[in-house]
Amino acid sequence: MPNLQHNLRKFDYGHLQIVANLWGIPLDAPDVRHAVPLLEAELKNNELLQEVVNALPQSAMQALAWLVSEGGTVTWAAFTRRCGEVREMGPGRRDREHPDQNPISPAEILWYRAFLARGFFDTETGPQEFAYIPNDLLELVSAIVPVPGKGEGTTSNVNIFLGRQATPEERQHVTKATAQIVDHTCTLLAGLRMGIDSSVHLPKSETATAFFRAILTTMGILGAEGNPNPKQTRAFLNLSRAETILALWQAWLSSSTHNDLRLTPSLQAEGAWENDPLRTRKEILKFLSRIPRNTWWSVSSFIAR
Repeated sequence: MPNLQHNLRKFDYGHLQIVANLWGIPLDAPDVRHAVPLLEAELKNNELLQEVVNALPQSAMQALAWLVSEGGTVTWAAFTRRCGEVREMGPGRRDREHPDQNPISPAEILWYRAFLARGFFDTETGPQEFAYIPNDLLELVSAIVPVPGKGEGTTSNVNIFLGRQATPEERQHVTKATAQIVDHTCTLLAGLRMGIDSSVHLPKSETATAFFRAILTTMGILGAEGNPNPKQTRAFLNLSRAETILALWQAWLSSSTHNDLRLTPSLQAEGAWENDPLRTRKEILKFLSRIPRNTWWSVSSFIAR
């Protein structure tokens, strides 16, 4: 990722003055060209850096710690979902509204202190916008910000990003995991092969039935017309229960055609909106993996985040 000087050069003098003020640095320079190296040197002063980091509000400290734990870079969309937005402002509006003095999010707190940068970079899927800590500043910040190691995350550290623990009321009624999907997919296949309506034996949910069909199609068991392929169906029905669960799981996990979001109740795709189903699924599973183990977690708060 680009360094601190590269990031500072993107701003006008007014923005650099804001950064200097928040760090308590007198900025005596006639223009951006002269101000950048002076400001850069002060921002990389270990003693001052530690003082500014320690003075951050808890929410901003947690956001910075999370970004450090991610190697100093995450997609801009992922960062703003968890840490809030940075309002787009020209110099005039910025100087009138003073977002540095009235931040609306942890992201804005970090932005006006130069801990957070933003830019487009090439990825395997094309250019993508990222939030990042300038690489030379990251080295210094990493030595100051307390970041849990892999598998050592605590509830307090992840709470701001992934929701919260479930309340006693939320965990009062526990729904146990089942393997009923095996029965439902077999019932659906049986009905299709016999030409009868099997919906009476399936969950009374169009979404659930659509999901079963989508996974069976992904596996090649249902053809383009929605009818069972004899050979693949026979092989599927001959699997043991454990093998069937694994096959269904792997098909869902690796499917680039089945779109979970389009089957989400109350979520409506407008216009020509599209997303990458596989990439979206992997991101959500990555977030789920960070929730502390052996802890009841609020599903609604996780979704809201």
